Amino acid sequence: MKLQLVTETKQPLLSRKELVYNIDHAKESTPSLTAIKKAVVEQTKAKEPLVVLHGLQASFGSSTSKIVVNIYDTEAAHKQFAIIDKKKNRNKKPEEKKEEAKPTGKPAEEKKEEKPAEVKVEEKKEEVKTEEKKEE
Repeated sequence: MKLQLVTETKQPLLSRKELVYNIDHAKESTPSLTAIKKAVVEQTKAKEPLVVLHGLQASFGSSTSKIVVNIYDTEAAHKQFAIIDKKKNRNKKPEEKKEEAKPTGKPAEEKKEEKPAEVKVEEKKEEVKTEEKKEE
């Protein structure tokens, strides 16, 4: 696998560099994103958590691919501007999901308060019905 830098664009407002690479993977399958990320980190000498890969485009019938790489200047910029992959949350164990989804004690108390309010609405409906019957 050979990486060839096509373009390098600095984006100072987003605190990152955008790099576009052509990947030549002759007589091999399309490389995995982790392998590409390791190769980019070695070539650019950037920290691995600050490197984000976008859109690996493999050309049909040829052994070349194109990928867009964003390298953030700081971890704070990465957290603020990077698009977070929502699929990573699917890979968590069910126990971890349950712990995150546990409601605190306050919402349970709010639910208790809502129930008496519903009862009052029903009582008012009954009162209106009895008043209508009396009028007839």
